[in-house]
Parts: sequence; structure tokens; C-alpha cells
Amino acid sequence: MISILNLTKTNKLILAAFAFWAVMAFGSGRAHAATLNVSGGCTLPIAINSVNAGANQSGCTAVGSYGTNDTIIIPAGTQTLTADLPTFTESVTIEGAGMNSTTISGDSGQFRGV
Repeated sequence: MISILNLTKTNKLILAAFAFWAVMAFGSGRAHAATLNVSGGCTLPIAINSVNAGANQSGCTAVGSYGTNDTIIIPAGTQTLTADLPTFTESVTIEGAGMNSTTISGDSGQFRGV
């Protein structure tokens, strides 16, 4: 058996390239992420439930696969709550259109947003 230290520089580069491609091909895989847009029938509570379940719930269809780093995008305008928001059981990023553009309103109610 030949020691790696005794290989020529070219053979070391070939071995390194092969090892790199083997790791890429057989590695642990990629992290998945889903993006849900709150619009139409996809409300903020349904989007949260979709992320928690790791699957589309009635009214919401994700772009991408559920997994890690899922994102819920809330458009500009006011999202009015009519009940408590579901508890977050999965990690999720919630993005709005900006501090002066996206508002989540309790409509004078006292709703829990956890």
C-alpha cells in the first residue's frame, strides 16, 4: 500500500477532488426550507400551523420543502387577529414588508401571539 505522503502533487490533487465529490454526493444532505406567503386563503394562523405540522394546511401552499429555516411572509397591510395565534413548535422566520407597512392588529381584542 502506498502512503498518501508519497503520492505526487498531481495524484494528491486528484485524490482530494475525488474525496470532495464523494462527500458532496454522499453527504448528510441539504437543509430544507419552506416559504409561505400570507395571502388569499393562507392566513397567519394557518401558515403557523403549516410550519408546525411540516406540511401544507388548508389554504396554504409552501414554496420549497418544509424543514429548517422555514419562512412566513406577511405582505404590507393589516392582518387582523380574530383569535389567539397558534403556539410555535418549530423554528420559523416571519418577515413583513416593513415596520410602517405591515401591521398585526388585535382589533381591540386581547389575543395571544406566542
